[in-house]
Amino acid sequence: TVIGEFNATAYDNHKLEFSLAEPTPDLDSLGNLQAWLDASDSSYLLKDENASIPSDGESVVLWTDKSGKGHHAETYDTSPTWNSTGFNGKPTVTFTDDTMLLKDSATPFDNWSNFTTVVVWRYLSNDTFTSVFGRSSQAMNNELASWEFMARRADMLPPRYTLRINGNSSYIVPELSDVGIKSHNILVLQYDSSSSKAKAWLNGNLKFTKDFTGEIRSTNLPLSLGGESDGGGGAQFDLSEFIVFKSACNDNDREKIEGYLAHKWDLTSALPSTHSFKSEAHQDFGMVNHNHLFSLDKNGSLRTAVPFDYETNASSYTIRVRVKDEHNESTSKNFTVTLLDVYENQAPQFQTGGNVTISENETHVCQLSATDPNGDYLSFSIVRSDD
Repeated sequence: TVIGEFNATAYDNHKLEFSLAEPTPDLDSLGNLQAWLDASDSSYLLKDENASIPSDGESVVLWTDKSGKGHHAETYDTSPTWNSTGFNGKPTVTFTDDTMLLKDSATPFDNWSNFTTVVVWRYLSNDTFTSVFGRSSQAMNNELASWEFMARRADMLPPRYTLRINGNSSYIVPELSDVGIKSHNILVLQYDSSSSKAKAWLNGNLKFTKDFTGEIRSTNLPLSLGGESDGGGGAQFDLSEFIVFKSACNDNDREKIEGYLAHKWDLTSALPSTHSFKSEAHQDFGMVNHNHLFSLDKNGSLRTAVPFDYETNASSYTIRVRVKDEHNESTSKNFTVTLLDVYENQAPQFQTGGNVTISENETHVCQLSATDPNGDYLSFSIVRSDD
């Protein structure tokens, strides 16, 4: 049964398709969200120009940005591949000497005073002096980069990685040495100009704090994944989620994000016992909705998938609806479905007993009584049988 119709407008008159979307937290409320790549939903991944979704082992030429800012990851040279169970039994995109560039990120990502980058991933190889992601066209260069995360000596034990931030006249290269990067992990990198410090957390544990004063060097380089922005380098890693903020998230909000990702990707065991959201995600990230109780046609027709009863079921339900155009641009929004009480007529019931005793040769008056659950007017009559 169709219970509602969704409508949306495409300003360029493109064809639109509707679908029920996975619940999504409001990350923009925690900072100035600029890009969000999420491998958990394959509908955000494309393998060709026909907007086809990849199967296991197939290439990913476009990874759609969930932030709504349009900074999709696009193949620069060779394409990474989709693996539905490659990360802790969950989906991931595997980079093997492949490079993707975030669309239109050169100018919008330049001249930032602060940033926070959150990565759910696993580093796979023993590279040395290899740019992994950032805004760089040459690893370890003072001028041809704004910032980059690099595998400095991933062949060592423990492996050594660095976050390089270039200024106009100085730079810093704080080091993160931890074998945990080669396991499934959550990495947070941050620069906060108000405190003049760069920091890194691995699975909620602070790994370094480094002073840096001044502006981040301005370049015309886009943000790249898998290598340098010109295709140089070539790292190997599984990437399941990549989030970029144009702000330095405070510690409470950082822990909210870490907790959400840890519960989503089954990484809670890696969080320290003192982490605020080790046992459960923050209430704003509970990710509960009722999509499974409904179905949504591509044309926007909403249907019930199960029967509902006002007397026994909840009175309201939350669903998340996604609409996308033929170029895979999309937006999602939460909606509330309210269950209304429909009039259900119920039969009246006699209050008088079923047996009446009368005496012969007398006129007898019997007063019958009945009640109606719906409060309707009642009338009485004798039902005659053929006997």
